[in-house]
Amino acid sequence: MDTTVTGIGSVVVAELRAAGYLESTIGQYSRTIRVLARFAAGRGSDYSPELGAEFASMMVSPRTGRFSAQRRMNYGRLTRVFDSYVRTGQVDLSVRKRGGGGPRPVASALAALDAAWEAAGHQQSHPRDQRPGHRPAHRRQAPGPLQSPIAEIVKPGNLSAHRA
Repeated sequence: MDTTVTGIGSVVVAELRAAGYLESTIGQYSRTIRVLARFAAGRGSDYSPELGAEFASMMVSPRTGRFSAQRRMNYGRLTRVFDSYVRTGQVDLSVRKRGGGGPRPVASALAALDAAWEAAGHQQSHPRDQRPGHRPAHRRQAPGPLQSPIAEIVKPGNLSAHRA
């Protein structure tokens, strides 16, 4: 098995074409493979998961000095595919579930705080909802009884007095 970056890259591109990926996606993979090949040139041309982890951690653009979400996605996706090939000898193109962030930590102190909050009758809401003008309509305080001149006229006892 060829473990050079260009060797693995050619296998990945061939698998992408065989799986029916769009040429735009294959082109994006090819561009990222070229960047990885330049990165690996100074460190030896063989790919390793350690090299991939170092490459994937380069999420800050050297040109602008700013974080790039696109770079994070492209580099992370390519290194996952390369790592699967190095580990198993096959290119894994399975779709990875987005979001979730894994299991959430549960601590007894947090559970007790949440129970106390609920027992006190507090509703969980967005902080923006706490401002009086921004509370959702279903939780707004209703004003007292309607106090208008029309309310006095419409009272059942007053209707007959106003008829002429």
